[in-house]
Amino acid sequence: DETMHIDLPLIDLGYADLSVVVAGKQDCPPSHSHGPAVRDYYLIHYILKGRGTYTCKGKSYAVGANQGFLICPHDITYYEADGKDPWQYIWVGFRGLRAIELLEQIGLGQKNPVFYSDACKPIFEMILKALDISYGRELYMMSVLFTFFSILSKKDMCMPKSYANQAAGYINANIGMVLKVGNIAKMLGLDRRYFCQVFKQEYGSSPQQYIIEARMESAKSLLLKTSLSVADIARSVGYPDQLGFSKIFKQHFGVSPIGFRKGI
Repeated sequence: DETMHIDLPLIDLGYADLSVVVAGKQDCPPSHSHGPAVRDYYLIHYILKGRGTYTCKGKSYAVGANQGFLICPHDITYYEADGKDPWQYIWVGFRGLRAIELLEQIGLGQKNPVFYSDACKPIFEMILKALDISYGRELYMMSVLFTFFSILSKKDMCMPKSYANQAAGYINANIGMVLKVGNIAKMLGLDRRYFCQVFKQEYGSSPQQYIIEARMESAKSLLLKTSLSVADIARSVGYPDQLGFSKIFKQHFGVSPIGFRKGI
């Protein structure tokens, strides 16, 4: 069933420190949405396949397979499956005095609600197994939640930073080539919007801005250290059109390439 929805019946045990309150799994139809809605507990969704968009506090995040997102209590949220490649996800909801502490340990919170992990799929099997447990299901789900936290605390959550670094290295090594943000994202196996979010979080600028900055810095160095013509330098940093290059250079440094060279 392509739109299968499993809600795991749970009783809130009311533990002060931590208690699992909901869990489940859904294969969403195209463009299926939820919200705007508010909850009084924490809720983590993990995407098994497909993609969609999560919106909270005015920010939208493109989220796909092997990623997940956190919903915090009392936050108004909205999320929607992609129209062509709708997501399939699992979720676990919880509350308690230790919830914030545990989330902080794995780097999740209102300011950083999206994560990456390629090791969470076993959690899906554990949630399905809980359907066959008649007694002690809630305690079993506590162990599932702690397994979830344990997996997310490991180094694979650093992957987004690694992706950004790989992209920056590729840009710097291929400064004279045709560089398209969409192609770089595809090379890394990432959704374009998610790639741009990860890159900006790491470098403080969009990939396109980074490409321009890298090209301008390389051009500046060539103007200082070589006697290459402006046309040759333009081609060397990825601009076949000298006029286009000169225009961008002047916008960037406030002076033309020739003026920059003469002023040194």
